[in-house]
Amino acid sequence: MLIKISDYSDGIHDLALEKKAEELELEEPFFGKVKVDGRMDKASHQIYLDCEVLSEAKFICDRCAEEYIEHLANNFQLIYLISRSEEENEDENVYFINPETTKINISGDVIEFVKLSVPMKKLCRDDCKGLCPKCGTNLNHGTCDCENEYENPVWEKLKEIKKDSNKS
Repeated sequence: MLIKISDYSDGIHDLALEKKAEELELEEPFFGKVKVDGRMDKASHQIYLDCEVLSEAKFICDRCAEEYIEHLANNFQLIYLISRSEEENEDENVYFINPETTKINISGDVIEFVKLSVPMKKLCRDDCKGLCPKCGTNLNHGTCDCENEYENPVWEKLKEIKKDSNKS
C-alpha cells in the first residue's frame, strides 16, 4: 500500500486505501479486501499517520468447532521523520525518510497490524454454548439427552483417595 506523499501539501489529509488480502500476501484465514482508513498530518519535518485497518477472516470457533467469519479492526500510528542522515531508531513505528522521498510503503505495517488483530480466543459469538463434553452435540443448535452434570474421569483417582482419607 503506497502513499504518494509528493501529491499532498502540508496539512491534514484523509486517506482511504484498499487491497486484496492475496495482494498483501496474507494467507488463510484472511480473505477479501483489507481497508485502511486514516489521517495523514504532513509537515516539512515529519509525516504522522493515524490509521484503522479493517479485514475479514474465517475462523473455527474454539467452543463449538463451527466455521465463522469475523470482521477484524486494529488501529496504528506511524511517524516518518524527514532527515538527510540515517539515524538509529528503537521505536518500531518511527521511520526516517530522505527529503527527496516521494512515496511511502505501509504494506508491511498493515500486514503486521492485520495479523495482530486476530483474537486469542476465537468465538463465533460471545454467548457460544460450545459442545456437550459427552456426546459432542452443538449446544447452540439444541440440547442433548446427557446428564447435566459431567464429571471428568481424570479426577476419579483423586476422589477415591479423598474417600479413603475421610474413612481414617
